[in-house]
Amino acid sequence: MTHWSWLRTGIEPSDKTKSLRLTYRGRALEELRKEIADLKTQASEQLLMTMVTLAAQGTGFLVAPTIRDRSRISPLSKAQDFGYYGITDWEVMHLVAVKQLVDARGGLSSVQSPGLANAISL
Repeated sequence: MTHWSWLRTGIEPSDKTKSLRLTYRGRALEELRKEIADLKTQASEQLLMTMVTLAAQGTGFLVAPTIRDRSRISPLSKAQDFGYYGITDWEVMHLVAVKQLVDARGGLSSVQSPGLANAISL
């Protein structure tokens, strides 16, 4: 994963790693499209979590400058990969789709997983 590479070194991943990431992202999006096309009832929480995760991973391109001096990085920045995901470009269209699917379920109160509900509410 490219974020693990960045967290360890603070340097953007190689072109080969980025290419591999895009390949797997494309496969994930293909499976996601199939799942949504085959929906017969409300979206599952697993589907919603997948979409939120893809939104957070965004395009995979860093949009903020990175800190080169690793000693200046707060331990909180490394918690839950906030340091990485805080400087990446989110994929807004996934979040728009999540909102539509959650609304179709009856709103945020229909989401049983507290972690997923919290992520969606942000």
